[in-house]
Amino acid sequence: MPRSLIARLTLLQQAMAVIVVLSFAALALAGTGIEIRREEERSVDAVARRLVADLEDETRELGSERAAARAAASEGVEPGMRVTITAASGALLAGTVAAGAGAAKPRLVSRRRTATGAVVEVALMRPWREAELATLARALGLVAAPLLLVSFFVSRWLVRRQLLPLAQMTARATQIAGEPQVGPLGVHSQVVELDQLGEAFDRLLSRLDERLRAERRFTADVSHELRTPLTVLSGELELLRSAPGIAPGQQDGLHRIAQQVTVMSELVEAMLLLRTAHEEDAGAPAGTEAVDLADVVSAAVADVLARHPDRREDLVAECALDLVVAGIPVLLIAGLRNLLDNACKFTTPGVRVEVTAFAAGDDVCLVVEDAGPGIAPEDLARVFDPFFRGAQARASRPGVGLGLPILRRVARAHGGDATVASSALGGARFAILLPRYGGRPIRSRSVQPAHR
Repeated sequence: MPRSLIARLTLLQQAMAVIVVLSFAALALAGTGIEIRREEERSVDAVARRLVADLEDETRELGSERAAARAAASEGVEPGMRVTITAASGALLAGTVAAGAGAAKPRLVSRRRTATGAVVEVALMRPWREAELATLARALGLVAAPLLLVSFFVSRWLVRRQLLPLAQMTARATQIAGEPQVGPLGVHSQVVELDQLGEAFDRLLSRLDERLRAERRFTADVSHELRTPLTVLSGELELLRSAPGIAPGQQDGLHRIAQQVTVMSELVEAMLLLRTAHEEDAGAPAGTEAVDLADVVSAAVADVLARHPDRREDLVAECALDLVVAGIPVLLIAGLRNLLDNACKFTTPGVRVEVTAFAAGDDVCLVVEDAGPGIAPEDLARVFDPFFRGAQARASRPGVGLGLPILRRVARAHGGDATVASSALGGARFAILLPRYGGRPIRSRSVQPAHR
């Protein structure tokens, strides 16, 4: 499962903090263990030297080495130590074991001789070092746990703060993706690497904008240049078809040529309209006026029925009153007409096609749905791409794949959006959401079905 960069960097910082804390604890315990060992050696040796001095003094005072040994061995023995005093001949003079010393093998042993040859042996039996090291380890653990917790939150805050320019770049790139014009990111972080990345993206976006502008100019110029010869060619074909003496076979050929000329003319007009809608999308639509959606629906339905007279009984239109938007009538009619043309084209006579206009809160919504075969789920995300046509559309109907892109660009040129989903009738459901007259623009808002 992919992690965010913030999580990854925070995890790395925490791993480094854990390594540093564990390394410090290990070094502290090792150093403390060495110092405690040296202290144990010094303590045992000091006790042995003191007992030798006491034994010599007691021997001079008491005159008996055995009595002096017993007296010296019974005084000043520290906990955990064992004292053994033997004569020069090897006979045991005295021996004591302090409380807690136990009977285990001694850890440290220090032997000293007196002036008379007696041997004083002091052995450390109780493991002082382990107990003190365990106490130190617990103390380090109690201190390290809250430090690691604090370092986690501090690390996450610092990482978020340092990566804030990346989040700003992402937000700006997302914003640019929804705008008709490609602009620079314009994010400056005062971090060399991030600023270099931003400058590289700005250069890339600048070149992309230049190429898009050149493509639009080329499309518009070619479309304008093709419009006139296609119009002339269409007129000449009509004259030729109406001339007397044309054989039936020739009439069929001329009819097919005329159909192709019509398709080419529609393609040119669609490309021009596509560019017009795109230019309007760049800012506030020029020449807008108050438009009643009832007029838009009426005009679009009339145009479609003129082209598909056999669908008069199938096409049902319902429009609520007083649905007024700010827009360009010709663009709105063209967008809805393309949508209705598609619905008629991809359904057969007798299949119901509905167009409904209704209020959606502060906005208005135009919905076109049909009872046809619908759109394949894998094609739903691409139906608004220019020139895209699904496998079913390519196999069943001619077309160029510009109707739906025109629809969405017209909707966005008016501050709204267009969406597609499956219809309750069984086919496709296209919705155009537009702001009411004087309302605020909207983008990619979900559209709920009308209550009818």
